[in-house]
Amino acid sequence: TLLAVQSHNNFFLYVGDTDKVDNAKQLIKSYRGVSWAKNGKIIYVANTNGNDDIWSVLPDGSQNKQLTFGDSTDFLPRVSPNGDEIFYVSDQTGENHIWKMKLDGSSQIRLTDERGGTCPSVSFDGNWIAYNLTKEETLWKINTDGTEKKPLTNIKGIRPSISPNGEMVAFIHASDDKSLNAKIVLVNFSNGEELKRIDVIGKGFSS
Repeated sequence: TLLAVQSHNNFFLYVGDTDKVDNAKQLIKSYRGVSWAKNGKIIYVANTNGNDDIWSVLPDGSQNKQLTFGDSTDFLPRVSPNGDEIFYVSDQTGENHIWKMKLDGSSQIRLTDERGGTCPSVSFDGNWIAYNLTKEETLWKINTDGTEKKPLTNIKGIRPSISPNGEMVAFIHASDDKSLNAKIVLVNFSNGEELKRIDVIGKGFSS
């Protein structure tokens, strides 16, 4: 006798006024990333043909447009501060890499080298991307034009986020003793020096 449990997670994209959250409108089924563009469009991820692709849509649900195509998995979109480009993760070469494209989906360019990259965070001046390597808990930074790739810090971590003033990066650091006790670590963006560690409430963390 075999007993099994099957679960289905349904994720939907909602939009609404900040003071009327209960009246938020359901737009479409979406997961694995959402980001606002300056022109008012919402950039999101949807799986409509067996692959995760990046789409854009207006808050009223109109002008729904697919931006990436093919057999690859494309996710975690981040719109540049000037609203001209989208940075995202794609495995179209076999490994997860950081890519960029125009807001209409054109001019798709891979930024990271053969070691890959995921979890991009774009600086507010639009010049830098912080990310972690695909198969390592190491943090790197690279210019948004794909040049000057360099280590961000020697502290292991994942899921970096650049501060609004561009001076710090916050990221998740798992305990070396494998106890699942995670911390938020703040480092100096320019030299990678540790500034502070913050205990995360509870154990473990999720993506």
